[in-house]
Amino acid sequence: MLKIFRIRVLVRVLALAGTLYLLLYVSNRPGPLMIATLLGIAGALVIQVVLLLRDVESTSRELARFLDSIRNADFSQSFSAPGKSAAFRELHESFSEVIEAFRKTRSATEEHLRYVDTVVQHVGIGLISFEPNGEVQLINNAAKRLLNLPLLKNVHALQSISAALAESVVTLKSGESALIKLDRAGASMQLALHAMEFKMKDRQYTLISLQDIRSELESERMSKELEIARQLQQRLLPKESLQSDAFDIAGTCIPAEEVGGDYYDFLKLKDGRVGILVCDVSGKGVPASMYMTLTKGITQACAQRYASPREVLANVNELVYGTIERGSFITMAYGVLEPNGQPSVLARAGHTPVLYYNDREKKSSVIESSGIALGMKDERTFSAALTEREVQLRLGDLLVFYTDGITEAMNSQKEEFGVERLQRSVVTHAALSAQGIVEAICRDIREFTSLSANWDDMTIVVVKKK
Repeated sequence: MLKIFRIRVLVRVLALAGTLYLLLYVSNRPGPLMIATLLGIAGALVIQVVLLLRDVESTSRELARFLDSIRNADFSQSFSAPGKSAAFRELHESFSEVIEAFRKTRSATEEHLRYVDTVVQHVGIGLISFEPNGEVQLINNAAKRLLNLPLLKNVHALQSISAALAESVVTLKSGESALIKLDRAGASMQLALHAMEFKMKDRQYTLISLQDIRSELESERMSKELEIARQLQQRLLPKESLQSDAFDIAGTCIPAEEVGGDYYDFLKLKDGRVGILVCDVSGKGVPASMYMTLTKGITQACAQRYASPREVLANVNELVYGTIERGSFITMAYGVLEPNGQPSVLARAGHTPVLYYNDREKKSSVIESSGIALGMKDERTFSAALTEREVQLRLGDLLVFYTDGITEAMNSQKEEFGVERLQRSVVTHAALSAQGIVEAICRDIREFTSLSANWDDMTIVVVKKK
């Protein structure tokens, strides 16, 4: 990179050496013009020495300025040589390239430090770093929130919060932990402390991490309770499809992120009849799961005692209304399938309508019937609003029971799957078995919603006439 500069210096040195040799040569050859020649050669020698000294001094000044820039980390310096020879321009360009490389390195380092500082300040675990004299070098936002402190200059100031906390922070050795109970701003915390010691530039530091594990313990407890409720919900559902001489029946319940209250069941009734039950308990979590368990037992008992869906739902409501909290409710669709060619009978208590697929016409329609949700009104009001619908099923015909989690499943554009898409899906897959139709509809919903999470249980039951 400095080739031209080196050649320039070499030429000047060689020229100086040649001039000295010429001076010695002429001085040993006396003649009439010797004095004039010697004076001319001496003048040339002086000019060459001055030029060489000027180049060396100029280079030394620029090199000193360059080294000072590096020593003082002053990378704002500029090295340019407008109007100078190519040798000096090349030298200055080399200096500028080195300074620019240092500038980029420092910029990248500063950016990385800002990134680390941002991460430290936003991490959920409290962090305090301090020197042996207790002077705090770093305290992040999580630690300030936990301790309810806007500022902490020295860890010994933690005495004002808790003597046990201050003592633990100061005395903990690298790798040691402690558990401190702390009451701050009317809230009780279980602070887990962990210490780590490290060195930077021959200076010793201690890093203390603080975490309130009470909330974690509570979260773990809730998680276990939800898992128990989820397992209970799954155990209450039918283990397999129901096959009879007249019907092929299959269903599934896809739980949401939280435990919900969706439930379906196949009930074997007298004289070969089959009861189909699909319900949705309002709310989420353990309470919804418990109401679902209550509804299952009451409905199964009523279904064996009463023949018509209307009587079953009316008696279920009478028992539920006296038990369920006001504001909570249960929607239910219940149908009784007749095996001997007689019309099947359907009723619904505030639930989503049942879909009917006519295999001869290859069309799907909605079966509407009136009714209000279980647990909302007393026996008289509930029974007055409840009606039944009959449907004559022939070979290949379908009944599709579902909860609103099916039709309200959303994609990333906040569009719902809807009843129309469900009907098209039923028509498209009607030639499959009941289990095949259930799986195909669920696949269509997954493709529609893509990666969007389902925030409600999705339950569907398909009945196919043989």
